[in-house]
Amino acid sequence: MVDVVTDMLNTAISTIGHITLLLLYTAIAITLIISALVYLAIIREGSRSSSESVRERVIHEEEEASTRARRTSAILTRGDIALLKALGKVEAIPLDILKEASNESPQTLAERLMRLREQGLIDVTGGMVMLSRRGKKVMELMLEKYWYKELEKRR
Repeated sequence: MVDVVTDMLNTAISTIGHITLLLLYTAIAITLIISALVYLAIIREGSRSSSESVRERVIHEEEEASTRARRTSAILTRGDIALLKALGKVEAIPLDILKEASNESPQTLAERLMRLREQGLIDVTGGMVMLSRRGKKVMELMLEKYWYKELEKRR
């Protein structure tokens, strides 16, 4: 009877040892696979760190935004600029007040708002017209350009 119990315990201990060894081999295999994937990712990306990649992406996006802003400023009419200046002075203007204050026909104003919205310069939400983030940047550039022109006139 004692021999049977001893054999069962030895078998259990042997089984536990085999399972432990199997888990160890599995962990080693997973570690090697992860290391290989990281190595391949580094080779594909080159020696750049991820922060350099993000920095390059941000610079590229800023260059695109700058190019779009230059193109946009070339196609803005005086009425567009006047509207953007008015929006730059306040947070938002209700559409009704904008229609009353404008000297334009409702159709012309609607076309202007639609064009500025398509260019990403304004947002129209819930009957309110406001500058978009891009519109604020364009206005900052326009004001800076105006400031430099005024400075040059004084010299």
